[in-house]
Amino acid sequence: MATGPTPSRPGPLTRPSGLAAIVFTTALAVRLLYVWQIRTEPFFGLYMSDAADFHAWALEIAGGDWLGEDVFYHAPLYPYFMGIIYSLLGSDPLVLRIVQAVTGAAACALLALAGRRLFSPNVGLIAGLMLAFYAPAIFFDGIIQDSALDILMGCLLLWLLAEIVHRPRLTLWAGAGMTLGVAMLARENIAVLGVPILLWLFLQPELPRRRRLQSAALFLIGGALALAPVAVRNKVVGGELHLTTFNAGANLYIGNNPEATGNYRPLRLDRGTPRFEKIDAVQIAERARGRPLAPSEVSSYWAGRALDYVASQPFDWVRLMARKVFLSWNAIEAADTEDQYTYAESSLLLRLSGRVLHFGVIAPLALLGVWVTWPDRRRLWLFYVMPILFTASVAVFFVFARYRYPVVPNLILLAAAAVVGLPAFVREAARTRLVACAAAVLAAAVFCNWPTVSKRQLRANTHANIGAALDEEGTTAAALGHLRRSLELAPESGKANHYLAAALQRRGRIDEAVTLYERALRFIPSHPHVHNDLGVAVASQGRLEAAGVHFETAIGLDSLLAGAYVNLGNIRRMQGELGQAVSLYERALAIDPDLGGARLRLAGALLFSGQTERAFSLYELAVREAGFSREMERAFALAWFLATDEDPASRDAERALEIVRRTKDLAGEGPLASRTEAAAYAASGRFEDAIAAAERALRTLEEPNGAETVDSSGTAAAQLIRGDLARYRKRLPALRSANP
Repeated sequence: MATGPTPSRPGPLTRPSGLAAIVFTTALAVRLLYVWQIRTEPFFGLYMSDAADFHAWALEIAGGDWLGEDVFYHAPLYPYFMGIIYSLLGSDPLVLRIVQAVTGAAACALLALAGRRLFSPNVGLIAGLMLAFYAPAIFFDGIIQDSALDILMGCLLLWLLAEIVHRPRLTLWAGAGMTLGVAMLARENIAVLGVPILLWLFLQPELPRRRRLQSAALFLIGGALALAPVAVRNKVVGGELHLTTFNAGANLYIGNNPEATGNYRPLRLDRGTPRFEKIDAVQIAERARGRPLAPSEVSSYWAGRALDYVASQPFDWVRLMARKVFLSWNAIEAADTEDQYTYAESSLLLRLSGRVLHFGVIAPLALLGVWVTWPDRRRLWLFYVMPILFTASVAVFFVFARYRYPVVPNLILLAAAAVVGLPAFVREAARTRLVACAAAVLAAAVFCNWPTVSKRQLRANTHANIGAALDEEGTTAAALGHLRRSLELAPESGKANHYLAAALQRRGRIDEAVTLYERALRFIPSHPHVHNDLGVAVASQGRLEAAGVHFETAIGLDSLLAGAYVNLGNIRRMQGELGQAVSLYERALAIDPDLGGARLRLAGALLFSGQTERAFSLYELAVREAGFSREMERAFALAWFLATDEDPASRDAERALEIVRRTKDLAGEGPLASRTEAAAYAASGRFEDAIAAAERALRTLEEPNGAETVDSSGTAAAQLIRGDLARYRKRLPALRSANP
């Protein structure tokens, strides 16, 4: 096939180094310009969803924790890449983006070299520049996600395979295997490409059988060498041998269940980050099986549920698979947390590139490239098959733009071959073949550009995520701005209404928050977190019964929502139903043993119900983990309650003293502790001790650093203590009407 004229004399494009330098420089300039354009945006320094967990993981690695714990649940290549960057250059997100701009530019140069070797220097140049200006490539190289390494390893593999086509050296086969193995540490399903690569090798009749066997062995050995460190690490640290991770079963279920849509839907709503994904996958599987499970058993449980769905609802599954295939080849870049179209609002470069060079252009051009290069199919069929097989491996699970992104360089190679070879193809091909080609390419263009996911909805989701992340950081104005922008873009979005309601609630604007929560439930009525958050809001309005209903609904929708059990326990406690409160707090802790708030609430309920020993064992644990909490002030309140009843027969001075003593051991000395201790002493008739404790409380308030305090709350407390002292000097106990 003639793909373009070869220069008659040596030039920069005929030399691999010159071609690579031109493409690399251009791609790097494009990416640095994009980073410069978005550098002042509020989202630039944010770590959202996966990025937040990758960042935390990388900081641990940079801090020296290279092994971590348990079998990997998420692909480790990108967090370790980040950890190395953090160790060498610090954790500035600008530095990380610049490094990713370099790796992205290197990928473009490698693709140019692959095109040069497979076709011609002109094809190589066009392929490299197409990837350099390809909007999703610019976007993915500029966010904190594993896609930056996906594309680098994918282009390296294509270049090695192109070199093998030209000259099948054994070292190249070993390098290809190692590259595929490393790529699996970022995107496990890329392993599927090993099958056509080996098949392609064994269908090369010009290679002696012995040479084919040697090449295959080196390819497999290279892959094994890349995966061995992770496999050994998983065995040593986690107790099981896994080549990469143990999330395959859970991911298979996420993409294949009665509620699946083709996109990502976490096992539990609003828990789509890597940390929660692992916790939920393990916890749900173990509860279902009734025992602790090994990582392989967790994966098998979820795979079994997915296969049960396929077997029980085959027609529904076929429709679902058709939709996923459609999404895999669609022009829309469907996102999970942050999308290209929102970032394009801040970058003219990304906006213009996205209108000209997107998947809906690349994919039909790649099909045209297949027609143009078909005479050379015996040499090139591997490059025809790999995109189909890879996108099929994506569709088996679920579809996101960044998951199908590794197929793009292969498509760009074919698209560039189409651009260069089209004139000769038009001149030489028969009319019927031209008509058939035009019809096929037109059909592909319509198929790939058919409207699916709403860009408006994607932007609304991203603005909501940015707003929520900024809100957590306390960036009020910017947070509310993004949340309101999300609501403007998609007024019917339950997520937008929910996130804005939560932000307003945190600012004390309860009535507005309740209105937005109720509106969110009109669009997502079965969302447990909305019910839980609305319950908290109406409880703050004093509507305890309504709050309890929302908490119960949340628990019914998600039986593992520990916070809802705590909130419902608080309602029952306020309603005087201590037994139910204790039970609810215990269920919360059974779900999440690290939920400190539940532990403290349980301790308080136990203390009020007379279970002092168990209560203080929980208080002690809480103090060891997090220090003194305001929840422990309830212990002092209970002691005051026991010591200051107007009816002497109802006082329990000894229990009050025990509670004060044990709480002081945990919380330390302070005016509240001393005043409560004084009341307990007075209730037991030990008025001299009461006077001494009250005077100690007064000194703490009035002379914290040798100078009298002017704080109004301290002055009010001092007046109360002086009133206590006057009663103790008259040999009278304190009364409950003067609360501490």
